[in-house]
Amino acid sequence: MRNTILFAALAMVGAANAQSLWNQALPGSFDNTGLATENRPAGGRLSVLDTASGMTIFGFGANAANNTAKVADDFTVGGPGWIVQSATFWTYQTGATTTSINGGSWEIRTGSDPNSGGLVATGSFGGVTLTDIYRVTDTAKTDTQRRLQQVTVNFANVNLAPGTYTMVWGFTGTLASGPWQPPLTKTGTLNTGNAWQSLSGGAFAPIVDGANPQGLPFWIDGQVVPEPASMIALGAGIAALVARRKKA
Repeated sequence: MRNTILFAALAMVGAANAQSLWNQALPGSFDNTGLATENRPAGGRLSVLDTASGMTIFGFGANAANNTAKVADDFTVGGPGWIVQSATFWTYQTGATTTSINGGSWEIRTGSDPNSGGLVATGSFGGVTLTDIYRVTDTAKTDTQRRLQQVTVNFANVNLAPGTYTMVWGFTGTLASGPWQPPLTKTGTLNTGNAWQSLSGGAFAPIVDGANPQGLPFWIDGQVVPEPASMIALGAGIAALVARRKKA
């Protein structure tokens, strides 16, 4: 009976409103996406590629169709664990004027190396919206060719114990370009993380722009696993409620 109550309590927690568990944006970033660096004079925001400092890459290939290209980045789960319900990503297809992403591949793997981590869970495409963020260079800030799309991915209440994990992903779209994965972007910061990329199903290798390692933006939402004492208290409350209903 006690185990049944605890499972019921965990299910109630998983069904609760999601909260932010992980935000990959760098401290001091312009906004919480980890991509925008300034406001756009014509409205919206800009994600500026700093060519003056030698940066050259708008985005990294992340086309999941036929395993063409995938990217990966790690995250850390704190105690006592997480219940993952959804994740958010950003991508673009050059020339898109409306949403063009229609699916993709999303995996959570163990450890910080996508080449050796074991599969924990897969996500499913939840939807896409067109953002007001444009990926541009510092010399062509009026360019509108690379408007970012925000992709929501659903996970089925995945229970993660404390530790390090890697998110592996790629997108599919309706246009020939990409899809492309823009890196974390912060004005004045060239080394933004330790992400990976796999091409044509090959081994994952570190993502760099020149000699600068790059990180990738993503959010994870869900619930923190309740402490055991809280679970027991919640379970006791459920049991008391069931007992009252039976007496009624």
